This record gives sequence, C-alpha cells and structure tokens, in this order.
Amino acid sequence: MAILILGSIPVTAHAADLGSESALRSAVARGGSYKIGKNIKLSERLVIPSGNTVTLDLNSCILDRGLTEYTNDGNVIYVEKGATLIINDTSIKGTGAITGGFSNYGGGILNYGDVTLYGGTITGNSAYASASYTGGGIFNNSGATLTLSGGTISGNRANMGGGVYCIHGSKLIIESSIQEKTIDGTQKKVECNVTITGNYAGKGGAIYSADADISLSGGAEL
Repeated sequence: MAILILGSIPVTAHAADLGSESALRSAVARGGSYKIGKNIKLSERLVIPSGNTVTLDLNSCILDRGLTEYTNDGNVIYVEKGATLIINDTSIKGTGAITGGFSNYGGGILNYGDVTLYGGTITGNSAYASASYTGGGIFNNSGATLTLSGGTISGNRANMGGGVYCIHGSKLIIESSIQEKTIDGTQKKVECNVTITGNYAGKGGAIYSADADISLSGGAEL
C-alpha cells in the first residue's frame, strides 16, 4: 500500500548531534531539536515526557530495541499524553530507522500524545504475541494525533494494524510535506509523501482504524 498526498507542510530545523543512549535520553528529557550521530541500541524504551516537544533527525542512523520476543514496555519510543514528537531524516541516504520493538501495543511507537513523521523508516517492529496485540509499527491511542507527512512504514507485523493501528478517539492525518534534500550536491525543495507497504497482520496490514478520525489532505492513492 502506498499513500500519495498533495499539499505542503513546513519542516522543522534540527541541531545538536547525539551519539549515545545516555545523551539521547538526556536530550528528550529537556526537549528541543536533535540530530542522531550514530546508531543507538536502546536498553529500554525511549520516553518522550509530557509537556515536551522533541524533534529527532534520524540522519541515516538507527534506533534499535533489538527485541525478538515480546517484552512488557517493549516499544522503541513511548510518547506520553501531552508530549510532541517530530521525526525526520534530512540525510542524503535517508536510511534512518526505528526498529526492533516488540510489545503488546505499538512495537515501534506507542503514541499517547502528538507524533509527526516527516522522514525515516518505521520497520521491523512487532505486536502480535496475543490476539489482542495491535499496531506493529505505530499504535495511536485515544486522544492522540498521528500525522504522516513523509517517510516509510514497512516490514512491521501485528494481529491488527501491521503498520498503524488507530483506536477509537484517536486522530490520523495523512498529508505531504515540502522538504529540503541534497540532490547532486545542491539543496532542493522536494515534495515528500508517506509510503506504507509490506506490513503484515490478520486484519489491516497497512492501517487498521477502530472508528478513528482520519483526514486526508488533497487526493490520495491507496
């Protein structure tokens, strides 16, 4: 499943490189905009605390929980109610990823707040150990908002909502973004769209909506 939307959204700038788990955790506790400098193996889920706005530029780096079995709180990232997380990848390769999560809800990202995906890939995450486990890539909880404006969600699995699961009372916005990319050594503005493909589930391989509020900006191709 590929989603192609027409529209325009500005992209937040990033600063300050992070190269270790401890530096990353300290940064998100403060809030602000950060660029990942190295692949980081997370010993426990990364919590975006309530009241904070955090922008993470994956910068072709990988945030990895490294889980192969279900673990309580096995998400890669947990966004608390009242928190905001913005994810991008401004690198030339654009191969940054959030991976290795294995939980009951939201293997990659468990969202209780506000999450926007501009770039990077949510991949290799799971939520399928029990029939009720949902949202392999992202679980969008009641009262939460998920905006998909770029990047890729692929290769995740769950019983329902292999890519994304949106529960009743949550909001899903799908739209495009205009981003600056380096092409042939020159910074150019290009339109970016989210791609959701190759996810696996008994129901809703790409997106499963349990009567969530879903809005599309412009036209969509599913």
